[in-house]
Amino acid sequence: MFFKRGLLILRQSFDWSAVKSIDDLAPEEFDLKVLHPVGTTRRSIELWNRIFKKSFFEVRHELKAISIDNFERAHATDLDFTGERKSISRSRITLLSDDDDWLSDQWLKKLPRPNLKLQFCRWLSVKFDGEFFIRTNSRKFSFTNNYCVYPAARSNYNLSDVYQHFDQSKIHKSLQFPLVDYVDFPLTITHKHPASANTMRQLLLKSNWSEDSLINSVFEYVQKCRSVEIPPGLEWAGPLIERSCSVFQSLV
Repeated sequence: MFFKRGLLILRQSFDWSAVKSIDDLAPEEFDLKVLHPVGTTRRSIELWNRIFKKSFFEVRHELKAISIDNFERAHATDLDFTGERKSISRSRITLLSDDDDWLSDQWLKKLPRPNLKLQFCRWLSVKFDGEFFIRTNSRKFSFTNNYCVYPAARSNYNLSDVYQHFDQSKIHKSLQFPLVDYVDFPLTITHKHPASANTMRQLLLKSNWSEDSLINSVFEYVQKCRSVEIPPGLEWAGPLIERSCSVFQSLV
């Protein structure tokens, strides 16, 4: 069976333009959901808002707009931004993504032709933080957006079982071909920009909550974006990098 359409589901995401305070984000609930130390997201955003002339919410709104525009260009891919879906699609290949990550418009065409038993497929994961970084353990681990879910998985799993990448990774690890497959080529990019919650958490904990560490991360990101060499096959990311660089350049 060949599935002609994909479905991109946006994970937990906000209408960033409508966020007025940190409380609107319920940051403690987010910390629990993504396994961060409770309180670090609130403290990170408070620090960001004190330092920069654009709030954390404004920056995330602009980054989300870039990603949504990118998602809308994907070939034969339906989009679900409602956050309300409960089940795995019965007729489409499902990809889950965060609201600041990027997707090749040809992702669906590069997947392996499915067999009747195929439930999940991973591909080579690439991180971009101003530079490109190939995650060499992509075959063994599911990151935020380097796996998809086939309709055959409906018989064994609910969408909630594979919604978060760390949960899906545990399931994926227990399966072998032909239930799972792998593509040794990047179809998506995980965008680890300075306003990423996980990036901020790691940076600020390491620097003992130094304001300079946040400021320097923005400067370094912009500088790296200006001189980055895009690997073969990822040329589609060029315009996204330019737009993201402009967002952070406006802060400094």
